Amino acid sequence: MKNISIECLPKYIEGRLKGKINWKESIGNILSFIYNDITGNIKIVEYCYNNKNKPYLKVEYNTEIFDITCGHLSECKIGNIIGTKTKKYLYNVDDIVSVNTGKILILEQTRTKEGKHTTKAYKYRCLECNYIGTISEKHLKECCGCSVCCPSPRKIEKGINDIATTHPDLVKYFVNINDAYSTSYASNKKVLMKCLDCSSQKELSPNTLLNCGFGCVCSDSISYGEKLIFDVLNQLDISFTFQLSKSTLKWCQNYKYDFHFELNNESYILEANGNQHYYDAWDKLEVTQENDRLKKELALQNGIKPENYIVIDCRKSDLSFIKQNVLDSKLNELFDLSNIDWIKCHEYACSNLVKVACELWNNGINSTTEIANIMHMHRTTICIYLKNGKELNWTTYDEKIARTISEGKLGKNAKEVKCIENGLIFESCADVERQSEKIFGVYLNQNNVSSVCRNVRKSYKGYTFVYTNKKIINEERKI
Repeated sequence: MKNISIECLPKYIEGRLKGKINWKESIGNILSFIYNDITGNIKIVEYCYNNKNKPYLKVEYNTEIFDITCGHLSECKIGNIIGTKTKKYLYNVDDIVSVNTGKILILEQTRTKEGKHTTKAYKYRCLECNYIGTISEKHLKECCGCSVCCPSPRKIEKGINDIATTHPDLVKYFVNINDAYSTSYASNKKVLMKCLDCSSQKELSPNTLLNCGFGCVCSDSISYGEKLIFDVLNQLDISFTFQLSKSTLKWCQNYKYDFHFELNNESYILEANGNQHYYDAWDKLEVTQENDRLKKELALQNGIKPENYIVIDCRKSDLSFIKQNVLDSKLNELFDLSNIDWIKCHEYACSNLVKVACELWNNGINSTTEIANIMHMHRTTICIYLKNGKELNWTTYDEKIARTISEGKLGKNAKEVKCIENGLIFESCADVERQSEKIFGVYLNQNNVSSVCRNVRKSYKGYTFVYTNKKIINEERKI
């Protein structure tokens, strides 16, 4: 705030200057002022004319006399008088100054253009990245640091803060490789990028690419964080359900939970919360957080202990960030994470699951149920992936042919079976037997599995099975 009390000064009472300040009659008046955080008094001591016959004032401040125009005094432009504006430099050559990016060494006192004028500035060398640049004294006083290693760089220096140096894994998205050397990871400037899977191109900013991914039409619509944690659980070799919904457990209602697994007879929910759970996104933050609260409350009402409802902060699509949050979570108490191959997790998180499903089909696994079990996903999702993949010419999948193959292998009367404990769905009891040692770690006889499905026995080797088709279940109960 800048203000000076000129209300007390005498004014002309007639003539063309009526109502304006009479500076000649103002000699001897003391004016109080506020200049940002400085307060004080200035005394008008003389009214003078310069060699161009233009009037100015001599004023006294702290026993010193200064020249100032009438206009500047009335507008409180007194920085030169009170010492906030001076021709003297605040810093000297060889001074080391602490700033918000670390420390910089003053190499030279200089001036830089600011609007129509020039202002005091310094040539400096950053002691963190060795960049040599120029900074104004005003910015240096505010502790603004190196323009290269600050969080949102104003200067791009190849080999220091260009995206090819800081995030080399993103270079493959750039159509023009030179753009990767002339932009930083925080840049909002859009450049031409390409999808790594289908090669489609669009303009995208590096900042959006880093935080949200490429977002192509061929995408599997699963976030980096979810896929990274998916592979952590996969490497732990535990049975888990991905995107738990009412199709697996009815109590889920209309909610979806990212992961569900059981350990030592206790159930766990694991949520990989993205950016929208911490900031306004496509929905307001308070709406998302209220939904999170209701979702957790529902899980607790259905047997999930509060300490078994695990939330991982995945707001940044960054391996180091999510890895640290996983290590700080209860997962690290439940499992030995020391053997996790985090680079493999990152590679999986960067992969396209549509393409993975297509590759499994192309490699001879012509069963959507078997692919669903391998990928820990619902069979309906796999069917959607394969249909999308066919449109992109990634696979020769045909729904009718797939049904014919399935009927040829299993017979038209094969009945789909679900394991209650892990939510996995099998094409038949025989399919359970065929995959049992690989998935359950123990041999399961198809006749005994069928007995459980027909309610002849309650469970088999600790597992409960049901037919997924309600009509079939009702027919079996009549037997």
